[in-house]
Amino acid sequence: MQVESFTTSGHATFLRRRYVTRLKYARGVIGAAPLMDIVLLVLLYIILHSGVVLRPGMSLELPAADFTQGAPLGATIVTVTSENLIFFDDRRASLDQLTQWMSDVRRTRDTSTLVIQADRRAPHDTLLRIYAKASSAGFDEVILATQFPRETIVESP
Repeated sequence: MQVESFTTSGHATFLRRRYVTRLKYARGVIGAAPLMDIVLLVLLYIILHSGVVLRPGMSLELPAADFTQGAPLGATIVTVTSENLIFFDDRRASLDQLTQWMSDVRRTRDTSTLVIQADRRAPHDTLLRIYAKASSAGFDEVILATQFPRETIVESP
C-alpha cells in the first residue's frame, strides 16, 4: 500500500491511498457451468412460453366442406360438443341461458355475426334451436364452422 500526501504550504490537505489488486481479468473461454446455466434458463423460457403447454378446451371434429367462406374477426362463438354440451364465450350454457346471454352480447358488443362450432356428431335439432335463438336475439348472420376436407388440402412446394 502506498500513501501519497499533497501539501500546500506545509499542511497535509489530502491523503490518497492506492491499493494494488492481485486480481486479474480473466481472458479466455467462459466456463462450462455458467454456460450450461444460461442454456437451461433459455430452454426453460422457451418451453414455458411455447405451445407445448396444453390449454384447457374441448376437442371438436368439425364437419368437412369444400366452400371457403370465412367469419369476421371478433364474431361471437357458440360451441356444441358431440355430447350435446353447449358453450357460449367459453362458459357452459343451457339452451335457456343461451337466449339471455345472446341478447346481452348483441346489446353490448358491436358484432352481428354468430359462429356455431359444432362437432360433426352433434344433434341436428340442437343446431336448429341455437340458430333460431340467434335469429331472435338479433344476430344478422349465423355461420356454421367447417374444416377443409383432408383430400383437398394442397401443400405448397
